[in-house]
Amino acid sequence: MIEFESRFARLMAGVSERMHGVKRNEGSFEELAESYLELVSKARRSVHTTFSFLPPEFFMNQELLAKIRSLKEQNGEVEVVTKQTSQGQSLEVLDALAETGATIYLNQGYIKHQPFTILDGKDLVVHHSNLRLTDVEQIYVPDTIYISKYITDFNELKRNSLTLE
Repeated sequence: MIEFESRFARLMAGVSERMHGVKRNEGSFEELAESYLELVSKARRSVHTTFSFLPPEFFMNQELLAKIRSLKEQNGEVEVVTKQTSQGQSLEVLDALAETGATIYLNQGYIKHQPFTILDGKDLVVHHSNLRLTDVEQIYVPDTIYISKYITDFNELKRNSLTLE
């Protein structure tokens, strides 16, 4: 039964990937689904972003997509970070990243310093340049959604942050 469920899940994931143009476990930011590129801007010059795994479930989370669209309409940059890719980064780097603009944190409950909000690990924190800390909103996001973010050298990040729009 478990094997059948696993095969069925892979089959459904394949169908969803083809529907949305998602390439699973391969491809660069530019090669991913057009609908995603329309909603989320590329990372700023100081941060290199690549998506090694973008599950189809991302496109089925209408609440998340609506929030990203809303932030984009406010002329804000939206960036995505996960616990997996931010582990090992210093607090200095994470703070500098947050200061460059909007940052979406998935499964970030382990961060315990400002300007981040402590969550239970299943929430989405939206930190947007147009929002005060007290305005930070929380949206439920399934654990299956992982979006990779790779942060460059902190000194480069600090230099470039002064020139970012």
